[in-house]
Amino acid sequence: MEIVNFSSVIKSFPNEWVLIGNPTIKDNLVVDGVLIEHDKDKKKLAEKVKTLQENFELTILRFTGNISSKGKWLKFTPYN
Repeated sequence: MEIVNFSSVIKSFPNEWVLIGNPTIKDNLVVDGVLIEHDKDKKKLAEKVKTLQENFELTILRFTGNISSKGKWLKFTPYN
């Protein structure tokens, strides 16, 4: 699994939802992690999270564009 810089994810998938595995977070921003999946449709991607996150300690679903100040990250941690 390749760790990618989040700024390159933003450039590659503008205005999309991305699921990042084992992210490095600094100052409340994602720095890097494993790009698991991406989609323009948040609901579609969120439905897949349970099966996609199995091999990761932490996953974050993040939008690569601008969202309102009310927007929040969705953090998913696998349960055993």
